Amino acid sequence: MRARAVEENAELLRALKRDVAGLASLTVISFAAALALHGNRSLALPLLFAGLAGAALGIRAAWRHWDVVDRLLQEPDAYTIDEVRRRADGIAASGSRRVMAAALRRRGKNPDTLPIRDELAELASELEDDGLTLDPICAVICKHLIDDDLYGQPAADAAAHIRRVRSGFTPAR
Repeated sequence: MRARAVEENAELLRALKRDVAGLASLTVISFAAALALHGNRSLALPLLFAGLAGAALGIRAAWRHWDVVDRLLQEPDAYTIDEVRRRADGIAASGSRRVMAAALRRRGKNPDTLPIRDELAELASELEDDGLTLDPICAVICKHLIDDDLYGQPAADAAAHIRRVRSGFTPAR
């Protein structure tokens, strides 16, 4: 990813965050004014509709923000953006790793994963090991490996992704 694209995405995230905050304020003010004017329908109804529109647009902006960050998790260069880095660090954190390990253990019981069952078990054990840290980009790859469904991938592709994730483990300091 080019540096310019990273800057553009960082600015997009800032703009979406401003939109969410502004629309949340508009929504609260509109609903409060509609409630205060509940005796006067000709004023209260337009304010109520403005509040509903603000809420809908705010949810849309929040969803776009989440989607942009999620898409940028696939780009190591985008980890210079604080929000992207924080989300990746959260995925690499101990609690998230335990959830991923449990998901891998469940998937390992499925007959479709028989060719990679041992690799899944080893990865799950490493995810649960607090003596190891996991590189955030490898944690994101692991999460997508689980979310994108292991069953639909050829065993060789899934095994390659598992090896890539396992290469991101280092001893904890």
